[in-house]
Amino acid sequence: MKITMSQLNSLLVVSKSGSVGAAAKQLNMTQSAISQSIISLEKKLGTTLMARTRNGMVPTAMAHEVLRNAEIAMTAVERIETLASTSGFSNRSWLRIASVPSVAAGPLSKWKRRFHILYPDIEMSIFEGGHLEVNDWVRDGVADIGLTAVAPTELYAENISRDELVVIARFGSRILRNGAVTVDDLRKEVLITSNLGCDLIVDKLLSVGADVLHRSICANDTRTALEMVRHGLGVTILPKIAVLAADTIGLRMANFTPRAYRPLYCVSVSGHTSSIIKAFIDATKTEVDIALEVSMAATDSQAANVKSLSAT
Repeated sequence: MKITMSQLNSLLVVSKSGSVGAAAKQLNMTQSAISQSIISLEKKLGTTLMARTRNGMVPTAMAHEVLRNAEIAMTAVERIETLASTSGFSNRSWLRIASVPSVAAGPLSKWKRRFHILYPDIEMSIFEGGHLEVNDWVRDGVADIGLTAVAPTELYAENISRDELVVIARFGSRILRNGAVTVDDLRKEVLITSNLGCDLIVDKLLSVGADVLHRSICANDTRTALEMVRHGLGVTILPKIAVLAADTIGLRMANFTPRAYRPLYCVSVSGHTSSIIKAFIDATKTEVDIALEVSMAATDSQAANVKSLSAT
């Protein structure tokens, strides 16, 4: 038989009020229930806890020791209850996340599982769109937060990660001969973009000018862009996380030199003023470094294979 919080609470109230009757009124219980609770506790501990005197019920020396620990236990319970009531989460809350496809198909799935373990009462919905669409949805209240590489000034943005950009070409392509690709190398190729805003990131981070982008093909999505590359129509630039989640049969990747990265922002209207948004960002940060380390290790190995295969 275990000691219960009800037994400890009965002991505390009787010791403070000095009588079983007063404790019963305070706890809205019968005197019989209070007495039985204390008797059960005394049997469990094998000692007398309350002594009856002319002035009422008085705690014994052993009871004083028990009471000190009982107060600690009851205070802890109250803190837990307060924490639950002020967490900002209802019994069933919703978090709507707008995300670019490369993140939705990659790390977001892991972050979602991690978040659900930590906050099982919060449902999550994912809306996929381009970088500019993600920002519009957050700004218009369609989504609570957005995962995007473009952070507009009117939204709160926290940089939670970065993705390395890589070049994807058909196996045996001349652009892969040196193992790494420069911006000058791209000027000799047709660039296939995924029509989801990645061209904006490429232009900004790599300072790619019109002399490169004017020789381009615009695809509707990443899968289509990769299929065009597989047919030798050009090369494409993608974040590594998108490549890991895609079908790359017949394709090879290469890093840029110097290496280029796409930032990943979590954007919202309110920032950390929302408990749910803060909870998601905190949960994401516990996983993001591990996910990126695995991603980079896997793709660095694949890039090394490119160099060796191109040399044969």
